[in-house]
Amino acid sequence: MTNAVYVTESLPLKTTDTPEAPFELAVLDYFKFYGPSRTKELVMRLAKYDFTSVKANFIASVPGKFEGDKVHKWGLGRLRHLLKTVESHTTTELFAQVAHRTFKVDITVLFHRILW
Repeated sequence: MTNAVYVTESLPLKTTDTPEAPFELAVLDYFKFYGPSRTKELVMRLAKYDFTSVKANFIASVPGKFEGDKVHKWGLGRLRHLLKTVESHTTTELFAQVAHRTFKVDITVLFHRILW
């Protein structure tokens, strides 16, 4: 894992009808990738919160080579997939953090904000 910080306002707890948010699914998948011995408690605690108000996409690189549907789950494949879905407006801003070490890319969070 790499170091990353995402700060948001306090999130409310989920109710029985709270849908899963894309940001939530991506963050939980990232922590689950590293196995329950390392992250089970964190995943269980985060899963209690309602992430539907978060307006960001989480993009993480993890070790391995991925094919099929998993190509769009991690790293540059996910970034490419998400950028195809972003609506382009003259007031759209994209923010990304990218670390590059000899062709190993670690992408943490892509923020998409439309200014009004």
